[in-house]
Amino acid sequence: MLADYFAILGNPDALRILMATFLHTVLVSAVLVVALPAQAPLAAKAFFPNDYRHIAFVDLAAMRTRGIWEELEGSVLKLMFSQIEKEAGFALRALDRVTMVGDLREGASDDRREGTQVRVLEGNAPLGVPESVQQLWSKETLGTYEVRRRSRGSSDELFVSPRPEVQVYGSMRLVEPPLLGKPSAGTPCPDVMSLLSGRNDQLAYGVFDVSGELLQKNVLAKLFPDTTWPAGEAPSFMCLRLLATGDADDPHLSVEAVLRHGKEGPGMDASSKAFDELLARLVAMPQLRSLKPVWKRVEAKRHGADLIYVTDLGRVRDAVGHVAMLGGLLFGTAVEATPTAAPAPAAPVAPAPPVAPKK
Repeated sequence: MLADYFAILGNPDALRILMATFLHTVLVSAVLVVALPAQAPLAAKAFFPNDYRHIAFVDLAAMRTRGIWEELEGSVLKLMFSQIEKEAGFALRALDRVTMVGDLREGASDDRREGTQVRVLEGNAPLGVPESVQQLWSKETLGTYEVRRRSRGSSDELFVSPRPEVQVYGSMRLVEPPLLGKPSAGTPCPDVMSLLSGRNDQLAYGVFDVSGELLQKNVLAKLFPDTTWPAGEAPSFMCLRLLATGDADDPHLSVEAVLRHGKEGPGMDASSKAFDELLARLVAMPQLRSLKPVWKRVEAKRHGADLIYVTDLGRVRDAVGHVAMLGGLLFGTAVEATPTAAPAPAAPVAPAPPVAPKK
């Protein structure tokens, strides 16, 4: 063995082969080290379907940075937050971002809609697993990940925590591939991308494709009753967002709504009239009397085929009450077609403040 070693050292050809083998090994090792970042923890978008057309997002970290979250915690939403924390199994201060993406396409059944949604929670600390998941979801392994599964209609839903500060809930069709080494690029459709691009002031937003029969019936028809659009000219996308505007040290909160149409034309005029009628109904609702100044500050403009409505809620301390009221409206109170109709009861966790009698 030793003789063979000295023989190699004394043989130039053998020495060159040995050195080449050594260099090859070093280079391969270097390439593997450089490639390691590609195996970094799964990003949230790895679970999103490509070309998605529906997304809802809340940036709690940005709210904390702007001093908004502390004000919200002290508002009438406090009880709702406590209930959420109890069900979630962790404090909301540990949560930075929540993203929900869906693929609600035309003709989709209820079961299929449930099977094409995913929700990603990203935190700044480990997030506890909800008790309901621990008790009611079965446990199994996918790749190197421990997951939990439950049946949802005709499909299965998975829960996984790829790392302690991240949780993913969603359809098996969306959640399973990334766990098996096949992450999605998670790119939105062009309309969603353009509606969200270039904005760094968004605290929360939702973008929805309302061109299909399902959301035309459940969204457009309820928000804008008795409104008809010329064929093919109804809104195609709806975007709602909460913005932090103005001075970073003393920001204002604003709400913006965008109704996107396939083209400019009579359809935009019909939408403009329908939105004005919606504002009139909101102003007339007695339980939203405190929001009258908000509705009256709404500014409308057109940009291409987009109708854009913006209202300034004021400085954070003043605006938080309006945000809480709007939250109760969105999650607990339906907007009726006429102001004389009986309002739906407010959510018990976020009751509207008492209304003073008219003088």
